[in-house]
Amino acid sequence: MRVAILVGLNELAETSLSRERLLNLATQLEGHPDNSSPSIFGGFTVSGVVNGHVRCLHFPVPEQLKLVTLIPNFPISTEQARKLMPASYSKADAAHALNRAALITAAFSSGNFAALQGLFDDPIH
Repeated sequence: MRVAILVGLNELAETSLSRERLLNLATQLEGHPDNSSPSIFGGFTVSGVVNGHVRCLHFPVPEQLKLVTLIPNFPISTEQARKLMPASYSKADAAHALNRAALITAAFSSGNFAALQGLFDDPIH
């Protein structure tokens, strides 16, 4: 919603802010770029705040690749959902999740989508 408002105001005011500037503004409002970066850039994005600046890498997703999103039939706020998560994770689970995130990102950046097979067994997410 915040991204839509920023983009709409950018168009109405004819300020011609770049996508990078819009992402920085959205990140300031959200506190993180996780949801804003794919909304602004599309495709597959990896983003984070590094030394106080938003860094976003994005890759196109070919039309032949089909993605599925599951949305529960009940609302839950991010704050409520986070309270349901464990307070800590094992080193093994954390290492596994980091490995999967790296492999998934490498598959998208290289275009080797066959390499995605078997990578969605992250015990944390």
